[in-house]
Amino acid sequence: MSRFVVSGVWFSSLLLIGCTSHHERDAPRAAVAAPDPARELDPSLISPSLPTEPEVPEAWTDLGRTTSLKYKPLTGAIGDVTGDGQADVVVIAYLVGNATGLVVLTGAGDGSFSEGTPLELEGEFGGSGVGLADFDSDGDLDALILDAGGKPAYRVANNLGSGRFELGSAHVIPGRDGGELRHAAIADLDADGDLDAVVPLWDSLRILEGDGNRNFTAGRRLSSARDPFDVALADLDADGDLDLVTATGAGFPVSADNYDTAGASLWLYRGDGGGFAKPEGISVAAISRVEIADLDGDGELEVVATGSAGITIVEDPLGVRETQLLSVASDGPLLIADLTGTLAPDLATCSYIQGQVHILSGYPNSSKSSLGAGDYVTAMFAADVARNEGRHDLVLLNAGPPPQPYAAGSPSIEVRFTDDL
Repeated sequence: MSRFVVSGVWFSSLLLIGCTSHHERDAPRAAVAAPDPARELDPSLISPSLPTEPEVPEAWTDLGRTTSLKYKPLTGAIGDVTGDGQADVVVIAYLVGNATGLVVLTGAGDGSFSEGTPLELEGEFGGSGVGLADFDSDGDLDALILDAGGKPAYRVANNLGSGRFELGSAHVIPGRDGGELRHAAIADLDADGDLDAVVPLWDSLRILEGDGNRNFTAGRRLSSARDPFDVALADLDADGDLDLVTATGAGFPVSADNYDTAGASLWLYRGDGGGFAKPEGISVAAISRVEIADLDGDGELEVVATGSAGITIVEDPLGVRETQLLSVASDGPLLIADLTGTLAPDLATCSYIQGQVHILSGYPNSSKSSLGAGDYVTAMFAADVARNEGRHDLVLLNAGPPPQPYAAGSPSIEVRFTDDL
């Protein structure tokens, strides 16, 4: 079975967290970075069947621990890269000037992290996204690094053991310049035992076919709308094949290089035994992140997308497609995990402007709680990083200073303990 890591994503009723859960059909997710501002809300998309302002119960207990960082994180991924049983965070960070580097934040097991020496991404390869998986089946998590600074490109950093990485060569990904290239969906798509990846480009997706030795071959191009920000894989129709979803920042194409700019769109690709069928589009309000989860425990998966317009939830995405919108500030990262200890998925999102993280529990009659969060959260994870009890802490990767009473300098990695939820 291939080894991979995700950051708290629910597929069906299985929670994959850190590098402790494995599943043959469910896909890992790559780390999240700050999306571009999304477009204005289309009022016609607001469904009356869900409250637009969820009720607010007792606030979160703002207990936690913050570790100051020297280098400002652009994005990151969580997993045990040192092999000591504790969750670590691997970050693409800004160094000096325009340089970027790969930095390992080693978890101490008490909610604190130690910042390692950066591995600079030299030359024109800057780094815009990162995902963790065991690409060579040696038992260590390697890092797939994406770059959108010039020609879209990738490179794999080999984990030599204990979290020491060695950079591989950079490889251009066929496709147009100008895409975000911040996220990847990682899974064995062709059932050959090797991990593959799907990455978003400017106006399309590209499949990277892995060879099991940290190398990829550029595979099929999948058409989409402009600005595909995020990608997710799961078996939406329970037919045994992984299906693919992407969240794009534009509407449907009107003509060549001309897209409807009044809204955004979700594109769904049915898996057909190793490949994907022609995509089906859904017009939605402004979105930039997408996850797939069984929110209500009925055994069927929902597609969840967030952006400046709120949280869009699509039930039965490959069937009837009932779309609902919750008006919750959600222009930041998206996380789905059991944060309240109810053995059911909670939905966490945040707002850069408000400096808050919002937790929605109990879908479809969602209640909302909020807590102050650090300035400009670039990634959120759920993992047991402090108590070793199997309970999930909320981990925030901050590019700016955390709020009081956390007086640590900017930037930081912030852990919130969720004992009283």
